[in-house]
Amino acid sequence: MADAADLPGASSNQKMSSKLLRQKAQEFLTSRRYANNLVDIISQWDINESTSSCLLTIETIFVEVLKRGDMYLERTISLTISEPSPEARYINWLRNCYEEIWEKILASMEKCRPAIQLQALTTAIKLMAEEGKNPLEPISNSGYYFPFHRLKPILMKLLSPEKDNTSLISRFQEIIEYPDALYYTWKCLPSLTSKRQPHEIYIKNLLELIHKLSLPKEIEENEMSENKNLLCKPQQATKNFIWDQAGARRALNKVWACVMHWELTPQLHKQLLIVLLERVMPHLEKPVLLTDFLMDSLDADGPIGLLALQAPPEDILIILLFVGNLLLRHPGLKRLIDHPQGGEVSSGENNGAGDPFLMEERDPLLSNALLSSLWEIKALQWHIVPSIASTARFIREPLPSVEYDMASALERTGGHLFDSELKNKVKDIMLTFERPNSMALPKGERLLQYWQLTTMH
Repeated sequence: MADAADLPGASSNQKMSSKLLRQKAQEFLTSRRYANNLVDIISQWDINESTSSCLLTIETIFVEVLKRGDMYLERTISLTISEPSPEARYINWLRNCYEEIWEKILASMEKCRPAIQLQALTTAIKLMAEEGKNPLEPISNSGYYFPFHRLKPILMKLLSPEKDNTSLISRFQEIIEYPDALYYTWKCLPSLTSKRQPHEIYIKNLLELIHKLSLPKEIEENEMSENKNLLCKPQQATKNFIWDQAGARRALNKVWACVMHWELTPQLHKQLLIVLLERVMPHLEKPVLLTDFLMDSLDADGPIGLLALQAPPEDILIILLFVGNLLLRHPGLKRLIDHPQGGEVSSGENNGAGDPFLMEERDPLLSNALLSSLWEIKALQWHIVPSIASTARFIREPLPSVEYDMASALERTGGHLFDSELKNKVKDIMLTFERPNSMALPKGERLLQYWQLTTMH
């Protein structure tokens, strides 16, 4: 490809205005006589003042070129060696320019100022979407096509080990609303997840990206496949996009299998617990493997230990009923309800310091579990949610003769708890015992001992 500095009258330091760039782009799209205009535009890329204008101009040019199919090339097998036709040479030159601007766009996402980085990401997404709608080469059976080779370099820049890309990841979240973009992002992540200990910034970027990726539930799989709002929806296709729930879940589990073995700072540990609770846990194939990780999280100081102990209110109700049923099935455990020698809960920083239970002991007989007490359930009697507080009071009353029915509790959600609390009526509290007859103060009011109130005429 010819360089702008080699062209007559051109200079490598020459700066073009936005208006001139748009004019050159329009001429290039109008006639092939102005093909060198593309060389001039690309030459302005590295000039700081022109990068943003070049991005917008290049986006305009190649979106139109992809729509018109100017870079489309049929693959043919020739039995003889012959010189390529002028049309083939032009297409190859245009493709080389296209690959060059992709390298520059990806470099701009990494090295330029934040505003240019956001514009570079937007341009890359638009070009990727248009290439998906209008592939550069024939697609077998006219099926669905997604430019996976364009998505992977974009994700590699977002998962930079050197720069915090929170703002870029937030912009990338806009395309996650499209089922095809969401699916292929998940399919791409396992190959980009490091099995060895990565850099701290890389971990932060990866957790931030996973937190933005919402994986649908099993019952929503058909809805995702039927969603016609696709990022790379072609004009004519005999094969529609099909959401593969099992494939997306496998990708998530592969990523998480690597993440669980990394050493994390306290801040990253906290971020990982949030992502685990909100995005990952419902889709894990073997959630039991999280036990060691969550138990280690309990030993962490500060908010990390609290996050590991957090549970939705509806889950607390299930656990309370489960504990009640265990007490009914094993009467010997009733001594834990009110065990005078079960230790006292300190009100200081070391909660449960007086508990004789040895959590590190692996042998149940040596763990002193029966010497402990159900002080955790007693603490739940002052829970902020009234239904949980009232349920936790079962240890103060005689246990029922039959086990608690957990079927309804398992189907209960946070919304059900909220609705039931709204329906509860609070008793009116008496504020006075003398009915007021006028604006005058009631008898016995202490204020009258020190002041005499009169009316003004």
